[in-house]
Amino acid sequence: MKRFAVILCAVVLSAALVAAATRPARADHRKAIVEVVNEGYKEGFDIPEEQQGRVDGFIARIGTRYSSRFVGGQLQVDEHLLYSIGKLTRMEGEDKTVSVGLFGHVFVLRDKVLRYAFPESLGKEL
Repeated sequence: MKRFAVILCAVVLSAALVAAATRPARADHRKAIVEVVNEGYKEGFDIPEEQQGRVDGFIARIGTRYSSRFVGGQLQVDEHLLYSIGKLTRMEGEDKTVSVGLFGHVFVLRDKVLRYAFPESLGKEL
């Protein structure tokens, strides 16, 4: 029983050290959110299949510029010991959690980001 407890503690401690060492930074959250906003741009246009490649590049360039400005000024990342949380701040000062970073990955709450970026086209506010 004592041996099992020692092994369990070692596994939990190792996982905590790995989580702390690989916690995503603000730039990782920003990049993941910009990708989601760019996907939203692409979905918002009805593009013929033969022109898809050309238009995708154009939309990606314009979308990345807008998304970077949009996200850069409003993104706040709370870095905790084992994980990080990305929040977008509204003009009214209200924060909405839109991403969670853990073990080197950023998980984006896609619906919240798109509703925040395109409130008029996706219905009601958050």
